[in-house]
Amino acid sequence: RAVREPRSHHCKECGRCVRRLDHHCPWIDNCVGLGNQRTFFCFLVVLLLTLLGFYWAAALYVVHDLVPAVGAALGAWARPPGLWLGSGLGPPLVLLTCAVNVVWLGFVGALVLRTSAY
Repeated sequence: RAVREPRSHHCKECGRCVRRLDHHCPWIDNCVGLGNQRTFFCFLVVLLLTLLGFYWAAALYVVHDLVPAVGAALGAWARPPGLWLGSGLGPPLVLLTCAVNVVWLGFVGALVLRTSAY
């Protein structure tokens, strides 16, 4: 029988003992523990900022193309970052993508809150 360090747990997915095991993450296909918890938290924060940046760009698109009076009043602040999708395909595709990504935003936000609770 091997000697186990205090607060270490055995991961069933990896088949190894991990110090201060948080969980096994399928995104990185590795256990999140003492050695990589900070890196995993940075990954989650960057993912969350990317999702928020996407929503900012989608909001700018909606203000600029779907509500031109508000877009003209805001001027340069309401210009989308180079979004061109053709004649009628743009608004439905942007709204569909936003609706699907709301699930990701909630999931990643919950992971950031769970990971930062330590």
